[in-house]
Amino acid sequence: MSRFYRSRPVQLFTALLLVIALCASALGKPSAVKAQDTPPTDPQIEVINPYFSLIHQTTADGIELEGEVINGPATPPEEFAAEHALNAIDGEVQGTLPNFPAYTWVFGCSAVSAAMIAAYADRGSFPNMYTGPTNGGVMPLDNSSWGTWSDGDETYPNNPLIASHQGVDGRATKGSIDDYWVMYGSSTQDPYITGGWTQHSWGDAIGDYMKTSQSAYNNTDGSTQFWTYTSNTGKLSCADIVSGGITNDGTVGRKLFYEARGYTVTDCYNQKTDNNGGGFTLANYQAEIDAGYPVFLNLQGHSVVGYGYTGNTVYIRDTWDTSSHSFTWGTSYSGMALLSVSVVHPQLATIPSEAKLYLPMAVKPIPNNAPTDISLSSTVVEENKPVNTVVATITASDPDAGNTFSFALVAGSGSADNASFNVSGNKLRTSAVFDYDVKNVYYIRLRATDQGGLKYEEAFVINVTPVGLANFLNPGFEQGAANWTQYSLHGATLIMLASDTPVSAHGGSWITWLGGLDSEVSQVSQSVTISSAAPYLHFWYWIASEDVCGYDFFRVKVNNSIVGSFNLCEGNNTGGWVEAIINLSAYVGTGKTVLFEVTTDVSLNSNLFLDDISMFASAQASEEPAPLTEFDPALIIAPKP
Repeated sequence: MSRFYRSRPVQLFTALLLVIALCASALGKPSAVKAQDTPPTDPQIEVINPYFSLIHQTTADGIELEGEVINGPATPPEEFAAEHALNAIDGEVQGTLPNFPAYTWVFGCSAVSAAMIAAYADRGSFPNMYTGPTNGGVMPLDNSSWGTWSDGDETYPNNPLIASHQGVDGRATKGSIDDYWVMYGSSTQDPYITGGWTQHSWGDAIGDYMKTSQSAYNNTDGSTQFWTYTSNTGKLSCADIVSGGITNDGTVGRKLFYEARGYTVTDCYNQKTDNNGGGFTLANYQAEIDAGYPVFLNLQGHSVVGYGYTGNTVYIRDTWDTSSHSFTWGTSYSGMALLSVSVVHPQLATIPSEAKLYLPMAVKPIPNNAPTDISLSSTVVEENKPVNTVVATITASDPDAGNTFSFALVAGSGSADNASFNVSGNKLRTSAVFDYDVKNVYYIRLRATDQGGLKYEEAFVINVTPVGLANFLNPGFEQGAANWTQYSLHGATLIMLASDTPVSAHGGSWITWLGGLDSEVSQVSQSVTISSAAPYLHFWYWIASEDVCGYDFFRVKVNNSIVGSFNLCEGNNTGGWVEAIINLSAYVGTGKTVLFEVTTDVSLNSNLFLDDISMFASAQASEEPAPLTEFDPALIIAPKP
């Protein structure tokens, strides 16, 4: 991924508003299949019916794509309801995959269809698809285990494999429904955005990865997008979708879910069916079923799952009830024509079989490997402590189980203050009485040696704190991510060497880079004790944004309560490091999690750089503000680590 700028698509945004006014369709803002030096032309949006729209897009190099926006309703369209009821087939159907799940509509027909396929895999060779407590950890065949919920307009079943929900299946925190749902067809911003809380981490619900019902990806409640070639009959692979920067494709989301559950994926693609100008045929469908793979089918306004066949008759689960239904391949079902397939094949790790060799009994020698890391339990010591005060317990990491280590202070890079400390066994101790006002940062270098004589060395920074003052550990990030918790929705590295960013550090060599990506949530946090003797939070920040105000935000939170916030926008760019001071007297006590967060919308780049975070007794600025310097936004077009 890259941190990059994009222009806000005014024409597309206007078109989106027009379509939302016409119906409850979900409209996306995709990118080209291949990365381009220039942006693609604006997509054209075609409303086919209240449950289906097409996004027509031509890339800069002339590749034509279509985004199928599936917003199937929770019940059959009124004009086909009677036909649907008559078409129901009760019980097991000959020619279908046995014991196939039947989940009714919740959160969107596409997510439900994907969950049925994942549940079938869970009940077979892929038992990690669902790991909740219900049914002994085996995914049930229907939704009845979890009750129902209501959004005030309609009542739906719960199903944690489709969409997680606070209070359901043992979940104690907010989930998909809490964070993303308003009501069917709603195009307003999701509740976590309007409510100002951090959305949940993805992991157990397939709808999250498919971006179903997520306004941050331009999906109205109930909708999901799938991308295909417009005229090319072939497969649009997940690899091409991802490399092109399309972030809201449901098939890619299915792949990401399988990978998050610990499985690899082989085939992964979208392809139009042969009745719709594509290359996926009845024979291809039959081959998938014969190999044990259910087939995800997209119709003109609905997603269903094919799980069997007899000749050219296709048997499906349609999310509207728990019965089987059927239609003829290449035709329509409930008035909605067959359009395309979404194919994702999970794969188990395989161990190749080898011929056994029977040799005389021997003890195979095990090679010794060098240690790979040294850790300190603490990097902070209070001033005025006597000589031989224990600062930290030292531990080492090694690929070899059961290794033992000896530790020592050694000369080398970062060892300037070795003489102020000593090592006794696995304890780092002081060799001097420290005075915070005289010197409060010390640099040491430690060596770990295993029982075979192999060594590893690492430099550390030890901070001295005033008497009675509890402060941040690693406050300037000079030990990298030590003592900090970092989170990025897109998996970005946040705490990094300033030399790998477009800006210089305020102090030292390391900083934190928040934002820099569209639809991003970036967070760094640490739990501290806030002392009444030092209740003022001081930190240095640098804003660099090309957005207008009101879309991207920086927030400071204590135990999830917002204590300070900035708009990240061009009008608030700092041009250099600026000090912020926040009075946290209301939060004095232990176990206070201080969190720094940036949230961005779907376009126009915003960045916040963070450094030197501390608690002080005074609200007075700790030093003169850094001089404002001209900032080149083009520097933000840097590879994201």
